Amino acid sequence: MGCCTTVLSRRRRKEQEKQAPNATNSNENAANTELVKAVLVAGLYPNIVKIEMPPPQATRGGRKGSKAAPKPPKLKTRKLWESHAPEEAVQIHPSSVLYSCTTFSQPFLTFHEKVKTSAVYVRDGTVVSPFALLLFGGDIQVRALTALHFCRRNNSPPNRIHPAVLC
Repeated sequence: MGCCTTVLSRRRRKEQEKQAPNATNSNENAANTELVKAVLVAGLYPNIVKIEMPPPQATRGGRKGSKAAPKPPKLKTRKLWESHAPEEAVQIHPSSVLYSCTTFSQPFLTFHEKVKTSAVYVRDGTVVSPFALLLFGGDIQVRALTALHFCRRNNSPPNRIHPAVLC
């Protein structure tokens, strides 16, 4: 009986290997980083940070007109599941790859973990598009005003979107 069981289990294993997706099929969209980031938003929502870039600083006086060191962006998050939760200032964890970044390509960041030590830090962050948030975040409320539409998710600050983008 033990020999038959071994043969059957080998056959099942071979059949499963035939049906299992290969590396090429599994990684078909691996090069599409925006899609991968959108999937991260879908999985990690509501772990979202709003990135507020400081206004550009004027050059210092002097002959060379040297620029002042850029100020770090302000990072804010809040509990999106609570309707009137206050914003909370956070920082990127020093062990994160994003820690030394002073500019970001998008105004939002998704993260995996929030840790409070000497300050509140977010870890495992990825910069994400507002469109990924609109598609994969919470409920959407749309208000139309003149040429711009304001989209809001779960009492978050509204995003301005041109109507041509919505069509």
